[in-house]
Order: sequence, then structure tokens, then C-alpha cells
Amino acid sequence: MIPVNFEPQLYRFEAVSSTNDKLRELALKGAPEGTLVFAKKQTHGRGRLGRQWHSPVGGFYLSVLLYPLTPKRITDLPFLAGVAIVQTLSQILPKVFDVSLKWPNDILVNRKKIAGILSEAFGENEFYGGIIGIGININTPLKELEDFQEKPFQATSISALMDGEQVDMDEVLNIFQAKLFNLYRFYQEKGFAPIHALWEKNCAMVGKKVEIQGVEPHKTNITGTLWGISERGGLMIDTGGAERLEILSGDLTCCWF
Repeated sequence: MIPVNFEPQLYRFEAVSSTNDKLRELALKGAPEGTLVFAKKQTHGRGRLGRQWHSPVGGFYLSVLLYPLTPKRITDLPFLAGVAIVQTLSQILPKVFDVSLKWPNDILVNRKKIAGILSEAFGENEFYGGIIGIGININTPLKELEDFQEKPFQATSISALMDGEQVDMDEVLNIFQAKLFNLYRFYQEKGFAPIHALWEKNCAMVGKKVEIQGVEPHKTNITGTLWGISERGGLMIDTGGAERLEILSGDLTCCWF
């Protein structure tokens, strides 16, 4: 278990292909739990489902190596990281900004996408950990986000929201580390239930009508009321039937706030 006085090992880079890939290299060489990789730029950043994550200078790109007590619960970690990001941004941004989670791995500010999470399993022979990658648009110029304005939940950055004001990246890093490891210790002691409750509390879409596209196994589109997440992180949707549906894979493309 990570102790209260834990001092994580942090590797900093000007640029890497991917912080997740760099951290995997370090993990294969024996890097301990809690190791962090931070880069100012990624040349081949990845998002969910193999999508490209545009990673220019000005963004916050960080990966952390964690080994949950129960290996099968690696899927808990991106929800934990999402709560840590919301807590971090809520501390940095003025209270007038609405910071919220979006299932399964995004963070919104004023209903625009500002951050994403990529969780990848690491290990073998039942000794599994998670490499959790975090990308946050901090000082990313709006011109770098022009290609992402026509999509659902268009992209933004802190500097764009605050009229070009620049945020100290080290401050963000220090706040996020503290939030993440405090939540992780809490998770190690109490399990997923408290993280589950915090995630739902910080998701403004709970109780709202949403649309999810590409739902497995038939790639169907489903519309209904979002009631939260299940014990294993699936999206719970009320479509008016006898029972709520649990959706484990798909893209939440619209919310009627």
C-alpha cells in the first residue's frame, strides 16, 4: 500500500512518443508502483480505441504505474484518475466553471472536453498493474484545437477558457499527484465503492437524457436516462423498460443537460 509520506519517482521529458509507452519501458526494467512519466509533448499520443490524442506543447501529459490489490479491478483505475482530475481542475479554475466527468474516460469543463484518460494493463502471471495515461489541455492554444470543434463535446483548454492566461504546469502536477495518491490510498483501504460514489457525484450527466453510439454487441445506438455506473464501471441507462441496461462499451455522443 502506498504510504502517506510516499515520494513518487518522476521522470520528465521534453517529448516522447507516448508517456504510456515510456512508462511501460521503465516498468519492464523494474520501476516501482507510483512511478510517473511526464512530457511536454507526445508525438504519437493515443486515446481510447486506438484514436490519436493530439499532444502539442502546452498540454499536460502524464502516466502513472499502479498495482491494485485485486488485479481484476484494474478497470477501477481510470474512474479513480477521473475523480482526481476533476478535483485538480476544480481547485485551479474559478468556481464559475463547471467541471464534470463524462463516461467512460473524459472530463468536461463547461460541457467542452478538456481531458481524457487511457488505461492499459501491464504485467503477466497474475501480477497485473495498470498504466494510467492522462492528457489535459492546460495551456494548449485554441488554434491547436481547431480540428476538434465540430465533434460532439468540442475541445477546449484552460488557457482558452481564461482568455489566454497561462497556468503553472508544475502547480498542476503537484496538485494532481496529491489528489491521485490520496484517492488511491483511500481506494486501497475501502475498495471501489467510495470512488464509485465520488464519480457519480462529479458527473453532471446523472439523471439526464443521453445517447450512446456503437453499443456492443451489435453496434446499436441507445437513448435513455443516465443513472450512474455499475459496480464494474458500466454505464447504467434507463430506457423505459423493466430493467436498467448496463453498457460496457460505446461512445456517449450527446447529453440533453
